[in-house]
Amino acid sequence: MQTKRKKIGIILVDAMFFLLLLFAPALIRLSEILHPVCPVAAVTGWMCPTCGATHALRCVLNLDFWGAVCKNGFILLLGVYLTGLLVLANVVCFSNNGKVYKLFSAVGNYKIWILFCIAAWIFAVARNLILWIF
Repeated sequence: MQTKRKKIGIILVDAMFFLLLLFAPALIRLSEILHPVCPVAAVTGWMCPTCGATHALRCVLNLDFWGAVCKNGFILLLGVYLTGLLVLANVVCFSNNGKVYKLFSAVGNYKIWILFCIAAWIFAVARNLILWIF
């Protein structure tokens, strides 16, 4: 019963991921029309770790990966990590390979998420200091 629930959960996550990819161009156009303002940037004047993510996603959809790195390289790295994690979750869920499960457990560990959060704020501070200096 538990394995069946996990498989259904993975299939639902896959479906949401592919729907997001399918509707990404429309969502980007909608964000350009609405032009949301980052609350962190509005209050502090500093860019948060996700500032530029919409522009980076637009560059990725146009296969301009260097442009995506220039807009917000951290979001691109996070997207690659999450996509890899989703692929590993599918392999673990639909196969009985113990080595893949160990790899998934290591890659999806909470310590990795803590490192990503720390790296996000280091990225935000460094990005703002570099812009401030120049």
